[in-house]
Amino acid sequence: MPPPRTIQSLTGLLLAVLAGHACTAGKGTTLTASDVRPGEKQVLVEAASYSKAHRGMTMLVMRKGKVIFEDYAAGVDPADAMNLYSGTKSFNCAMAVAAAADGLLRLDEPVADTLTEWKGQPRKSKITVRQILTLTSGLDAGRIGDIPTYAEAPQAEALHEPGTHFQYGPVPFQVFGELMRRKLESKGEMPVDYLKRRVLDPIGLKIDQWRQGKDGNAKLSAGAFLAAREWAKYGQLILDGGTWKGKAVLDPDLLAQCFEGTKANPGYGIAFWLPSNPGGITWLGQEMDGALDVKGPVFMAAGMGKQRLYVLPSRGLVIVRQARRRGLGGFGFKDSIFLPPVVSLYTEAGI
Repeated sequence: MPPPRTIQSLTGLLLAVLAGHACTAGKGTTLTASDVRPGEKQVLVEAASYSKAHRGMTMLVMRKGKVIFEDYAAGVDPADAMNLYSGTKSFNCAMAVAAAADGLLRLDEPVADTLTEWKGQPRKSKITVRQILTLTSGLDAGRIGDIPTYAEAPQAEALHEPGTHFQYGPVPFQVFGELMRRKLESKGEMPVDYLKRRVLDPIGLKIDQWRQGKDGNAKLSAGAFLAAREWAKYGQLILDGGTWKGKAVLDPDLLAQCFEGTKANPGYGIAFWLPSNPGGITWLGQEMDGALDVKGPVFMAAGMGKQRLYVLPSRGLVIVRQARRRGLGGFGFKDSIFLPPVVSLYTEAGI
């Protein structure tokens, strides 16, 4: 295996080649803070070019709460909202944390306390809220893109004992939607309305649209449309431990639990991927790319087409990457090529 410096050189060469390739497609808009150094800007531009060469549409970098770099593909305006696909799932973390702080639920309570039809069922009666949201409930998680209604999701078969297997899919998040619907029923509020009131409105985050299922309920596993600047606000809330401009929005101790892996998959917490955790597995059950070692924790919301929200607490960084959705693979985009050169620009102490 080549030494790290050689790998960095190869990465830089690849980015430079792709930068030249991307320039032939036409210019977009690049906005850079005035205090960004020339060498720093070059790396950021090369990363944006790599992203655009793989159907990327937006890239935004926020450093210590300040947007320092934005890049948009030709024809894309900074205000344009894009489908996050499964990047939407990460909002379930905030909803669960808010609900726990408000006394609506406990993360380790049995789901059957609310979905009472699960009582008496050997496996389902033992499933906790935490296991639902860490995708370790043992339920058949369903097929990617085939999203059941809130009422349909709890009918999924329990394939494994709770806590023993990780399976990625839309069903658990729709189960959580039904749980929250019942929790909020007496208050006359729907789950996404609660999320907006409790978390998104206080930080000024605007959802352009949120697709609904045939039952009229918002899909909690996919379907939120946000502009890059709006998604970055959520990342900044996470980075700052649940505070926004000095005001507490989410309980920091509860929020920290979203970024703890499980025995079944150290690389996934509560609705967030943890790609820097050793031993993590992807949604396909494959080992995570070990090259994403950026010397510090990485929290990642991820969606089809390689939509990305990266939060790097030790570097004070929030990075957004959005793309055209063309199939599941993202056309060759690799986190391990895109992220490390950008992260290497910054240290905990500063630039």
